[in-house]
Amino acid sequence: MFHNFLKVALRRLQRQPLYTLINVTGLAVGMAVCLLIGLYLYGELRIDRFHEKSDRIVQVGVETDFFGRGLNTSYPLAGVLERNVPSVQRTIHTRPRTARTIRNPASDLEKSQRVLTASPGFFEMFTFPA
Repeated sequence: MFHNFLKVALRRLQRQPLYTLINVTGLAVGMAVCLLIGLYLYGELRIDRFHEKSDRIVQVGVETDFFGRGLNTSYPLAGVLERNVPSVQRTIHTRPRTARTIRNPASDLEKSQRVLTASPGFFEMFTFPA
C-alpha cells in the first residue's frame, strides 16, 4: 500500500514539479510556524514557575514603547484591584530604574547595573531559590 502511494507521489512530482514544490514549501513553512508557536508557548508557560505560589501570581500591565519596551499600569490600579476584586489578595509595585554606577574606592572598581525597586512584601509574595 505504501509502495503504491510512493509511486503516485513520484509520478506527480515528475509531471508537475512546480505544483509539488509549492505544496512542499507550504507544508514546510506551516510546520516551522507551528513549531515556533509551540516553543514560544512552552517558554511563556514556564516563566516564573519556580515560585511556591506561582499558580496564584498574575502580572497586570499594558505593554508600551514610551521609554523602551515594558509593562506599565497606573499606580492607583493596585488599590482598586485589592478593594474591588475579591480574588486579589495582595498587590506589589515594581519599578525598573536606570543603570546605576557603583564605585569601590578601595579597588577603583566600577560596576554599572540596572536596579528594580519594589514595594514592601515583595519577598513574601515571591520565593527565589537559594
